[in-house]
Amino acid sequence: MSTTPPAPHRGVDTSSAVQAHGVVLVLDDEQRVVMCSDTTGALLAAEVEDVLDRPLAALVGTDVAARVAGGDEGHPAEPLVVVLGRAGVGELGGQAVELRVHAAGGRVVVELEPLEVGGPPVVGDYGSVRQATTRLAAARTLTELTGLLAVEVRELTGFDRVSVLRHRDGRPTEVLAEARGDLPATARPEAPQPGSLEPGPGVPVEAVADVSAAPAALVPALDPGTGRAPDLDGCLLRSPSAARVERLVAAGVTASLSMAIMIDDQRWGTIVCHHHTGAYRPGHEVRSSAEFFTQVASHLVAHRVRAEAREAAARTRADLALYAARLSASEGSVLDAVFADPGLLSVFGATGAANLFEGRLRSQGTVPDLATMQDISDVLNEPDTYATCTDHLAALDERFAAVAGVADGVLRVGSLADRWGLWFRTDGSPWEPWHIEAAEDLGRRVNSLLLLRSREQVAMAESLQRSVVLDQAPVFAGVELVARYRPATTYQLGGDWWDAFELDEHRLVVVVGDVAGHGVAAASAMTQLRTALRAYLYDGHGPGGCLDRLDRLMDGLLDVGVATAQVAVLDRVTGQVTVASAGHPDPLLVAADGTARELELARRPMLGVGLGEAPLSHVDLSDGGLLVLFTDGLVERRGIDTDAQTARLLELAGGGLEPRPHDDLPRWADLLLSEVDTADDDTTLLALRLL
Repeated sequence: MSTTPPAPHRGVDTSSAVQAHGVVLVLDDEQRVVMCSDTTGALLAAEVEDVLDRPLAALVGTDVAARVAGGDEGHPAEPLVVVLGRAGVGELGGQAVELRVHAAGGRVVVELEPLEVGGPPVVGDYGSVRQATTRLAAARTLTELTGLLAVEVRELTGFDRVSVLRHRDGRPTEVLAEARGDLPATARPEAPQPGSLEPGPGVPVEAVADVSAAPAALVPALDPGTGRAPDLDGCLLRSPSAARVERLVAAGVTASLSMAIMIDDQRWGTIVCHHHTGAYRPGHEVRSSAEFFTQVASHLVAHRVRAEAREAAARTRADLALYAARLSASEGSVLDAVFADPGLLSVFGATGAANLFEGRLRSQGTVPDLATMQDISDVLNEPDTYATCTDHLAALDERFAAVAGVADGVLRVGSLADRWGLWFRTDGSPWEPWHIEAAEDLGRRVNSLLLLRSREQVAMAESLQRSVVLDQAPVFAGVELVARYRPATTYQLGGDWWDAFELDEHRLVVVVGDVAGHGVAAASAMTQLRTALRAYLYDGHGPGGCLDRLDRLMDGLLDVGVATAQVAVLDRVTGQVTVASAGHPDPLLVAADGTARELELARRPMLGVGLGEAPLSHVDLSDGGLLVLFTDGLVERRGIDTDAQTARLLELAGGGLEPRPHDDLPRWADLLLSEVDTADDDTTLLALRLL
């Protein structure tokens, strides 16, 4: 097939032309025709000179003209199916036609066209749309959803090929899914891909009934009242541009229908329907069904896109938290530990990473040479922005076309020209907002760890932690409370904390928590969480509500990462304890007879993930039981099974130590910590009972 547009389109200004199978009328305030397409002669049996300046009713009948006016309710917003009043005159006379009305530039534009053009009869009704929507709603992934969408739209419309396209700023259009029947050879893969055949971004719906048809001109070319060309942006009969026709012809397309997939009033993608076997425009009912189905599909796509984005962001945050925890637990050079851990690439979906710090280059994976990376850093460096990125490096600067396949997308962190970190991608996928946030977070964490290794920072953090987490528990009337904290190293810098205070004359609160990691960052985060939790409790919120608020605070405002916590509120009159737990190890209950068991509490996810609600559990201490809360350092050891360590803890708590807890609780707590060895991690223990 020829790669040039059909002869009737060459040299034609299509900006104010319309498709030849319909009629366009431009009306003034009195419903008199001021402009019309030159198709009126064939379709309405009225030459242009006989149409201009005549009332609409003389062409389409008084009933149809009244429906166009719309009365007090204004012009009809949806297409109408009407029968023109001049039966037997012109191709549209006496037929049911589709009529659309919209206001533009102070005028009223009326479009008339046959209910369908060419092609096989297709039925698209409410029942078929409802069934198709039900099938779409069952899709579990975006890939599955767009695949079903292409199939269902093809079934609804009868087009030969339907493609679902996705648009991204600065990136080529991506073909997500396609459904097609037996296509002629001219439409096979040697033709241009459908990704180049969508309409412009400002056209939500476009229908081209016959690519080879000559466009029809509007007469006169300029509005006599304004002296300007008419506004046809909302006109479905508007003729496509010559360049677009050329692309369609080159792909063997004879007719098309394009419908926008909208998310938050922005075009996210397009459903492109192509016919390859002659002129085709599905009927009014079919197209209306397809447009409605596309609107419903837009909501489903938006839901799935947002859900997958939330899931991907949560995975990135969780992976980063684990990676950061490993860095915090590492010894020696912080930056060496950064580049020794494979999480440096996997967290960001990168193929390579590099860092220049104090003249030394470190790298992991496949990266360009140092000189090229310095040039890349210089191009991406924005002094007032810590993290910057590009999805198309070569488009940013043509010098970098030489490293295509190694550095197609780049994410940079750093505020200085000679100190930077770079991640590289080669698959063309975009850097999402959560990748940029993770890079900023990791950069801050690494900087915190670098500072931590200095004696001054260690001393400062120790002082901060000691001022918050006391060595001894306060004394409260009617209860015995013992608190113990053991750091993992000689430096008392960690994320463990405990708290105990009175809410009123009857209720006492005890809290134990653990922020992931060690050092300055963990100690600083711990103080923020402890203070916020106190504020929520004093404000009258229950233990579950407090943890949920703390989770939202961490996820939305605090640069903390993840943490676990347990809040217990004791009624000193009844002995009843209400407990809420967020990803924290279950406590122990040591009965008055000395037997010990692990309490299986209902738990919400850990803090900082932005998901879940905290259920409440209840414990009875009225019979003299001892409630023991602790952090994971008490039961987690490198190379030792956690279940085995928990069993050992239960054995010691249930009679394996002398004195017994009800005889000398402080001494018992010290012995318990010494027996289980707390060298690997910070450990906090709280033991509470009624006197």
